[in-house]
Amino acid sequence: PNQFTYLFYAMAIILILFLFIVSLENAFFWDTVQLGSLHANFYYENNFSEFLLPIRIDSGHIPAFGIYIAFAWKVFGRTLFVSHLAMLPFILGLFWQIHKLVSYFFNDNHKGIVFLLLLIDTVLLGQISLVSTDVPLLMFFFMALNFILIDKKKLLSLTIIFLFLTSMRGMMLSLCLLFIDIW
Repeated sequence: PNQFTYLFYAMAIILILFLFIVSLENAFFWDTVQLGSLHANFYYENNFSEFLLPIRIDSGHIPAFGIYIAFAWKVFGRTLFVSHLAMLPFILGLFWQIHKLVSYFFNDNHKGIVFLLLLIDTVLLGQISLVSTDVPLLMFFFMALNFILIDKKKLLSLTIIFLFLTSMRGMMLSLCLLFIDIW
């Protein structure tokens, strides 16, 4: 890779870290109130003693994300800061999967700029600034896409399971991945 490739990667990482740091105070918003906060609060307050959500907060999504956030709260404390930190493994995983995808399709001279352009997408930046199921959803989607490209069916199957556990959107994306795999 040329020196500009490393420069673009560095710019992308600095940008995302800056966004992550300045958004640590962002509260739960829109459907993240339901899937992140309400579900997590239920499991946290009941000490994981019940699995089924009460009807008033059950939206039909598998509550795995809420369980994950509640677990992070049990271990590190029930704060908004901990909620955002719990997103960090998925954010880093998402970047790694985007890097792998870009590396599959582009040569060394173009990887850095394409990676940067993908990461400055406003939808992606908006999701990264929230405690949102869409971040693990994107990570698992790109992971599954990468496994399709390198023909790793067993790992693809495992990733599809994680997509199902993320939300109903993950279940719908699995159908798209099936069409991509068939194609």
